[in-house]
Amino acid sequence: MKTMTMLLCLITMLLIASAYSNTVMRLDMTHRDTLSPIHTPFHRIEDIIGEDKKRHSLISQKIKTTKSGARMSLGSGFDFGAAQYFSEIMVGTPAKKFRVVVDTGSELTYVDGSSAQGVFAKETFTLGLTNGSVTSVRGLLIGCSSASEGGASFREADGILGLALSDYSFTSKATNIFGGKFSYCLVDHTSHKNVSNYLIFGSTPSSTTTKAPARRTARLDLSLLPPFYAVNIVGISIGEEMLNIPPQVWDVKKGGGTILDSGSSLTFLAEAAYKAVVTGLQRHLVGVKRIKPEGLPIEFCYYTSKFDDRKLPQLTFHFMGGTRFAPYRRSYLINAAPGIRCLGFVEAKAEATNVIGNIMQQNHLWEFDIAASTLSFSPSTCL
Repeated sequence: MKTMTMLLCLITMLLIASAYSNTVMRLDMTHRDTLSPIHTPFHRIEDIIGEDKKRHSLISQKIKTTKSGARMSLGSGFDFGAAQYFSEIMVGTPAKKFRVVVDTGSELTYVDGSSAQGVFAKETFTLGLTNGSVTSVRGLLIGCSSASEGGASFREADGILGLALSDYSFTSKATNIFGGKFSYCLVDHTSHKNVSNYLIFGSTPSSTTTKAPARRTARLDLSLLPPFYAVNIVGISIGEEMLNIPPQVWDVKKGGGTILDSGSSLTFLAEAAYKAVVTGLQRHLVGVKRIKPEGLPIEFCYYTSKFDDRKLPQLTFHFMGGTRFAPYRRSYLINAAPGIRCLGFVEAKAEATNVIGNIMQQNHLWEFDIAASTLSFSPSTCL
């Protein structure tokens, strides 16, 4: 009733104002203290100090969060039997710890086509900052599942931290608070749980002890395949040879294109690119005994207990504009079992989106600058 009365008063004032548009309206302003009973001689200054302290606290908190970045642990799911990377987040009041899959290919749900039933809610996240302090971020949208079906397999994880770019994702909220970028460094996918790095929102702290390798930068096309992080790959080379891959493989308008996805482990290539890559690499694996592990959907696996990685030429992804990404050899001839390594590529359809998976990204620092629409990367031990 009180709200309705205030609304009617506001409407009445607007009507009066419109009726007397050529006249001047004067309203008397009275300090709030003259309307309150005086309890002590110092009540006014006490109120001022109390309100100013609250405001100063809010200002300090905002400055602290904007000058610092949010930092969350990031490690391989190897010890948990998972091929994804895990982080731990603190949700709720009081805060409770959850282990989640870090997935740049998902927003609030599972990009693999699985489905879930549950409710959406807004909750408070407690985040560690790069300056060593902590902060709370309120009003983050989360989905709480009561049942799920399909391909979802969390393998010791409580859920997914969706980092795809949309109005509802964690990325959107975090980059608005801490600055328009986020970064991560993926340790080797076979690392144990005591080895980890960080997922950081905001600027990455610079190292003062060692000289970091030169960063390479390419365009991050956020409007090409939303909500995914699309990049403009124009070719792949093996050694000094640029592979003969049709241009339409990289063209979104012709059913192609390329994204980076931390939720996919292997790298998916459209049929023409896949055949060119595995054929080119096979030539350098002649004489290495091939094996077809039962139940493994990868075609090319080898007994490599005595194999010298240096015999395998460098594979390089070429970006539009000249930037190159040269992953480590163990990122495309990957460890599958003791003494067995496989080419870490999966054949997609003739017209399909190419996906650079997390194993290909390992041992590199990746920075997604949302504000500048750039992707920067450099080799790193991630330790």
